[in-house]
Amino acid sequence: MNITIYSNQNIGAEINSVNARDLHEFLNSGQDYSDWIKNRINQYGFTLNQDYIIQTAYTKGRPRKEYFITLDMAKELCMVENNERGKEARRYFIECEKKLTRLKSIEQTNRIANLEAIAMSKENYHKSQINGYKAQLAKHNEKIKLLKARLTIAENEAKSLSNDDELLKKLEWLFKRALADGVIYAINSSRDKIINDALKRGLDEFMSNLHLLKNQ
Repeated sequence: MNITIYSNQNIGAEINSVNARDLHEFLNSGQDYSDWIKNRINQYGFTLNQDYIIQTAYTKGRPRKEYFITLDMAKELCMVENNERGKEARRYFIECEKKLTRLKSIEQTNRIANLEAIAMSKENYHKSQINGYKAQLAKHNEKIKLLKARLTIAENEAKSLSNDDELLKKLEWLFKRALADGVIYAINSSRDKIINDALKRGLDEFMSNLHLLKNQ
């Protein structure tokens, strides 16, 4: 059967349509095409822009109206024609609808699968980023622990140098300041070199001040 199904015409909510001229030719109706389509529209109450649309085509410079009808309207026209050609065409349109429904289902399934694949890829990317951040944080935490351990050792060594209460209070204040500065500096740093500098800076500052106190 040589009746083309068009998928580029918007008729209401439908995009699949048939040129009524092709259907009229296949049905072998005895009526003139222009009279046939107009009579069918008036007789069965078909609605413009819902059941059919009208487009102007030009053949050899002369305009003519082309009626594109939905598959539902085409099936109804085939049925009211009440002949074998009408029955054949109606079965053809029903089969076309089934195929189009299957294709639409496949397209939707593929679209969903593609969206899921994209979502999965983004999720894996974000997980990789999070894991990277966790690894960096764990590494920084280890650096901070090392800083605390070194400063604690330095504090203990300083306390063993003297029993003078005033000296011990100054040492304790220096220790707390060096610890706070070093930890804050390390936390705010994102590069290993800067973190190492922060650790060294805190310890060097404390030891320098300790040396000055010892020489007072």
